Amino acid sequence: LVTLRSPTLQTVPFMYIRSIAIFDFIGLCLISLHFGLELVPKPSYSQMFYTTYVEECLINAFLVASVYCALLLTSERYLLITHPHKRRTTDPKYMAQMKIAILLLCCVVLHLPMAAQNKLRNNNGKWHKGNNIEFLCSEPVFTLYNYYKMSREFLRFLSIIIMVILNIIIARKLQITKKKRRLMILRPTTNPLNTKKTKTTTFHVRYSSQDHSTRTENSLMRSFTEKKLTALMVAICLIFMIGNLPQTFVMVLQNEARETNYEFQFIRNIANLFEVLNHCLNFYVFCMASSEYMRAFITKCMCLHGIFSHITWYKRSINFPENNK
Repeated sequence: LVTLRSPTLQTVPFMYIRSIAIFDFIGLCLISLHFGLELVPKPSYSQMFYTTYVEECLINAFLVASVYCALLLTSERYLLITHPHKRRTTDPKYMAQMKIAILLLCCVVLHLPMAAQNKLRNNNGKWHKGNNIEFLCSEPVFTLYNYYKMSREFLRFLSIIIMVILNIIIARKLQITKKKRRLMILRPTTNPLNTKKTKTTTFHVRYSSQDHSTRTENSLMRSFTEKKLTALMVAICLIFMIGNLPQTFVMVLQNEARETNYEFQFIRNIANLFEVLNHCLNFYVFCMASSEYMRAFITKCMCLHGIFSHITWYKRSINFPENNK
């Protein structure tokens, strides 16, 4: 989070990257809290109420929100690159904040029904978490809840697939644009001295009122099409596929009958491990995929800054700034 506050990472796309990091951080903190609460010998009613009805909803909401936030960033890039001349909002940062807030709210609402699968029980004066068999095993609740569970996980699976496809299209379009720009540079240009001064003056007068909006749109376009962001999105797609697809199938297949099935529980724990590992490794993958991200991290971490500033090959690989003498 400190790295993402770097002045070089304050563009609109990195607002989405920052949100992904925040959602990952909160989700991992909630997971750590879960294991910490399990060590309490005599849990109170409020603690068990949180564990039974709130914990699963919040953990899944924040972890999945990072996936949807990455999809939102990909969609924004796709629309901006495929429709570059479409009129944009005057305050893209505010709109990005609003979209991220609405996205998080939708994720929380989407996972609220998960609270219905558990029930707080009192056994000999001790509160404990149990399955809500009486409610979920009755029709039509059983059928409706299964449809909800499958729809929720299918939405996550579909989001990852769409994100991969859109990033492939984006990378291809940027490659084509780069080739066209290179060809235009190689073409012979007309001598600017041959153009009439009156036309130049008229041009500046005509477009002077649009300078500010044009600069804003150009800045937004550059921020969404820069090379470091493309590398980051490829890395995000890869780790989200590895971390979320196994968990998607486990969540669909999970039911009361498989709670005591050793093979299923083993696969479930492996899928949980991949999902948590995915969110833990996001920061390191970001550093590997983006030299700008790595440079911002080393600049913020003073002990590493002193070490890497003396390594010549590393300074060249990420354009590390020289120390002022």
